[in-house]
Amino acid sequence: MRRFIKYAALITMVLMLGSTVWANSYTDHVTVAPNNKGDVLIFPWFLALDGGWQTKLTVINTDKVNSVVAKLIIRSYHNSEELLDFFLYLSPADVWNGVIKYSAAKRAVVMFSSDDSALSAIAPSLVWANVTPIDQIMFPLQTCTVTGSTGDGDWLGYVEVVSIAAGPVAPAAPGVKKLDIYNAYVALLAGGTTLLDYAGDLAQGSRINSLAGFMQFQNPLSGFDSAMSATTLKDYGNLEAATTGSETRLGTTAMNTLGEIEAALSKDDIALPYVNNDDLALYFFTFPTKLTEDCGPKARGPYFEDSDRCVPYTVTTYDLTEKSPSTGSPFSGAVRIR
Repeated sequence: MRRFIKYAALITMVLMLGSTVWANSYTDHVTVAPNNKGDVLIFPWFLALDGGWQTKLTVINTDKVNSVVAKLIIRSYHNSEELLDFFLYLSPADVWNGVIKYSAAKRAVVMFSSDDSALSAIAPSLVWANVTPIDQIMFPLQTCTVTGSTGDGDWLGYVEVVSIAAGPVAPAAPGVKKLDIYNAYVALLAGGTTLLDYAGDLAQGSRINSLAGFMQFQNPLSGFDSAMSATTLKDYGNLEAATTGSETRLGTTAMNTLGEIEAALSKDDIALPYVNNDDLALYFFTFPTKLTEDCGPKARGPYFEDSDRCVPYTVTTYDLTEKSPSTGSPFSGAVRIR
């Protein structure tokens, strides 16, 4: 009995001393945000085609005190290639808007934004997008040395927005200057890669779940507009500052792994509407954390794995007219093998 009490006390002491690790795997475990406010946004698809078809993205910092620096990453539909990334400098209660569209003038898919929460140039001086709009072509797709082709495209894909740093920037209220947020983040980069916050008054592991967002697939020429909320994760817990010079992958520099993210996403529901006529609906199916490439794997989680090559988006039309599962009976069940 004494030996049991001794070991129990020892285990309790170890747990208390390792409380930070315990919190990272339990208290701060990533989940799908029930209120659509978190520190990671996933726009599960975008589409940009000639003829006016475009995807508008909206990212909101819902916090009224803290500013947020977030990295926006645009990935291709087939190989999850990083087509473009840049930073958003969001003051308290700030909203950023951007459009992924086909530019007839440039004959290419571009990210367009005239919102002052992002930079359109950094050299020889800083230029904010409200002065000179962002009209950036996607970066070239890689060519596979094995197949000799890309097997991919920049007109369809998905977008990730990751909260990289968050904290108060004086004055800690709506109306914070974008330049002050930028300078605070530059100072953070100069001080090292361990992420606390701008002022250094938040304990490591503290997180601000303030990002929200939605997307609109639209065609201004025809008046078509359809909206949906971003998939939002809370308590992801990014731990390192980032630059555009390095690729940011979910589950690599955070308190949660890719497997934990996929486990959280797998608990979400897929709901399709029922239409009692001959109309057809178009749906996009994918897993938004897939990181694959044409010539081999980049990264995989334990809950989503493709042993062959890569898993592209599947675009399929479904007949939404309800049909009986079998003839002669309104019921069906599993076939039992005896």
